[in-house]
Amino acid sequence: MVGSVGFALDKRTKNALMLSRSTARLENRVFAYLAVDLLNSDG
Repeated sequence: MVGSVGFALDKRTKNALMLSRSTARLENRVFAYLAVDLLNSDG
């Protein structure tokens, strides 16, 4: 029983990590776009 609970938690944390990783990648992309926009508007 403990093993199955640990497996469920591991699965959940893996899903959370994958989700946070993808959202972080998206945030980085948006930030890069914003930074390029700022640089272009400055120049």
